[in-house]
Amino acid sequence: HEDQSSRSATLQKRVMASDGVAVQFWVETSEATPTRVSPAIGDQLAASFARPGGIYDMLKAAGGPLWGPHGYPQLIAGAGQPIDIVILNFDRNQRPYGMLGYFWSLHNLARAVDARSNESVSMYLDAETLYLGGASGVQVAQMTLAHEGMHLGNFYRRGVSMGAQYQYETWLEEMTAMVMEDAASGTIDPAYNPTRDVRLQDYLAFGSYNCALKNWTPFAGGCESYAVSGSFGGFLLRPLGVGFFPAPP
Repeated sequence: HEDQSSRSATLQKRVMASDGVAVQFWVETSEATPTRVSPAIGDQLAASFARPGGIYDMLKAAGGPLWGPHGYPQLIAGAGQPIDIVILNFDRNQRPYGMLGYFWSLHNLARAVDARSNESVSMYLDAETLYLGGASGVQVAQMTLAHEGMHLGNFYRRGVSMGAQYQYETWLEEMTAMVMEDAASGTIDPAYNPTRDVRLQDYLAFGSYNCALKNWTPFAGGCESYAVSGSFGGFLLRPLGVGFFPAPP
């Protein structure tokens, strides 16, 4: 886990995306109970992510495969990798929200290079948000998959396929991830849109009107960068669609 702790997780569900890539859902063993991360929650996440036209297909449409061929021996193989979605109780504080999820490119390394690697194309979600946050927690988790999936895709499509010099600066990396949340919400759950319901509201509440877009200061009073980049991304998405993300050559 991101905090360097070792966790035991059990494979709970395996489905196939529309292109034949396997999507596997792992749950921390102690969290895989009917009153915590239940099979019903797993089914809902799997449907949102892997169904035809779902989050996975939208991520691919925005720029291509999330993982594939490469020339780096220090990375895990490019062919035949499943997408692993791992649900862990991040901080065990008996509260939802806080840290919602993450992608960490360390796990794309071979373990011989870094022993901390899970050697997987993986994303991580907070278990307590799913079962203590109720329906809203599941809504947020679905959009977190879109957000972290964009980070995963950016890492492969830009940093691996094109070279490290093509990786986005933080403000743009986060903006593209928030734009994917925004785009996915209309298909996955129109009742909840992070740009409309969170980013824009925070932009107005924090009074972040004169912030430098490229100056990444998340949660800073008067210049909350998630709100600034997310709102700007939403402004671009509405007239332009995800087509303003050109696929790498």
